[in-house]
Amino acid sequence: MKLPKELTTITRLSKSLAVIVFLAFPFIGFFLGLRFQEMLYLAKGQEMEANLSINRSPTPAIDETASWKTFTNTKYQYSIKYPSDWEITSPFTEKTPEAVRFAKLIAKEGDAAFDIIVEANPLKKPATKEWYLDWATKIPAGIDTSKYVFETMDFHGHQAVKVNNAELLFAKDIYMFRIRPNVSIYDPDRGFADFAKKVFDQILSTFKFTDR
Repeated sequence: MKLPKELTTITRLSKSLAVIVFLAFPFIGFFLGLRFQEMLYLAKGQEMEANLSINRSPTPAIDETASWKTFTNTKYQYSIKYPSDWEITSPFTEKTPEAVRFAKLIAKEGDAAFDIIVEANPLKKPATKEWYLDWATKIPAGIDTSKYVFETMDFHGHQAVKVNNAELLFAKDIYMFRIRPNVSIYDPDRGFADFAKKVFDQILSTFKFTDR
């Protein structure tokens, strides 16, 4: 079959078109290659971001008090948890619902105790610095409170005052609660004292009223 002459004849226009196509082809290939690389980088970046999001997910906190024992005071309607290797005693001669002590006795290092003492508060006075100072004046041995530091705070919906960043006082109904930590120890590097403070804070964090 013989093709028409206009299809087989090389003209100036056909030469120009051939040159344009020849020159444009590498640029088109280069542009498409760049777009392909951009798509690969975008996909890789999205994958890395997804992995980072998974790694940034917060690790559930371990409840170190989960295996602790629970003490419930039915008379004053509260419960609290304490370490399984601690003992329940009393800060006074007789063990009563009004005064409960959770103690850890270690002959070599020392001993730590966490007391919950409930006192009568018939006038339903709130726990304040003034209340504590008035109470301190009634202690037969006397207490030097000149350097004491007081901090007012909320404790389970009750106004509370913290004394020297340790003892906590708050009023509920006709009772005044005093929660205090005690450490009796010769501890030059404060290792045991720091451990005891951590446990005290954990014990206090488990305090709950059972009438709610």
